[in-house]
Amino acid sequence: MRNISKARKALNHVGGQNKKIWVTEVGWPVGGPSGDKLHVSVSQEKQKELLESVFGQIKARSSSKGKGLGIEKAFYYNVQNNYYGVPHDWSMHCGLREDLFAVHVSKETIRGTPENGNYRKAWYAFQREAESPFLGKFP
Repeated sequence: MRNISKARKALNHVGGQNKKIWVTEVGWPVGGPSGDKLHVSVSQEKQKELLESVFGQIKARSSSKGKGLGIEKAFYYNVQNNYYGVPHDWSMHCGLREDLFAVHVSKETIRGTPENGNYRKAWYAFQREAESPFLGKFP
C-alpha cells in the first residue's frame, strides 16, 4: 500500500485528486524458481492469504474520501500459469489455476502437453474478493 499511497500523493500534488488508480499485476508465484529475491515462491496457502490481505486492503482504501486512495480497479497476475513464458521463470507460476499444459523445451521445439489445470486455493479466494465470478476464457 506504500507505493499506492506515494502514487496518490504524487497525483494530488499535480492536481490529479479526481484521477482514479488502477492496481495492476498483483500476484505471487507458487513453487518454481525464486532466484531473483524480488519474486519469492510461496505455498498455495500463503498465496491465498496474501491475495485476501491485499484485496482487503485495496477495498478498504478504495474510496477517494478520508484516508482512501481512490483505487478504481485491481488486477491479478495471472489467472492461469503462463506456460508461454521463459522456462523456469517465476512468472510461469503465479496463476490462480495451474497449467493446462506443461511446457517441454528442447533446442528444436517448444510444445505443450495436457496437464491437470487444477484450481489453487487462491482461485476461490479471488472469486470471493472480486465479488463476481471469472467469466474469461482460458487459452
